Amino acid sequence: MDSEKVEQRRNLINQLDEIIVEAIAKRCELSKQIGVYKKKRGLLVFDREREDVLYANYKNLSNKYNLDRKFIMKIFSLIVSHSREIQEIVKDGR
Repeated sequence: MDSEKVEQRRNLINQLDEIIVEAIAKRCELSKQIGVYKKKRGLLVFDREREDVLYANYKNLSNKYNLDRKFIMKIFSLIVSHSREIQEIVKDGR
């Protein structure tokens, strides 16, 4: 591989990074909206059943794309935890 091809791949990685960050921003906005819903109905932020479904999906996706399961679970653990934090902030009116 020559340096031009390396640079092309780095540019693609930069584009993918932006897509990932944009997707996370959209996910955060959706979490905020769900937090409003839960606040209005007096629901708890933590939903074990929903998280079980999410983590089963993440395991399936890691298999589907042949990615290290621990790596994917670690990433999504951070994302889900942050989503809960967003919902707690909304629920507490902060």
